[in-house]
Amino acid sequence: MEKLVNNFSFGLFFWQILPIVMVVPFVWACVLLIKNQKETSISKAVWVAAFFFVPIVSSVFYIVNSYVNRKK
Repeated sequence: MEKLVNNFSFGLFFWQILPIVMVVPFVWACVLLIKNQKETSISKAVWVAAFFFVPIVSSVFYIVNSYVNRKK
């Protein structure tokens, strides 16, 4: 156990946590998209394509956009 604590690397920890942190907004946006009844099937298909080609940027944009439009 001491060997594991002594060989701890913040860089390795960062690169192991980064994929987990990147998946959270993607899954959150997918759930919001599935639950959204206002979106048409064409717009949902466009969002899914955006999630596929630019996953993190489009996911964060969809989350922000859905919460801004929810208040209207």
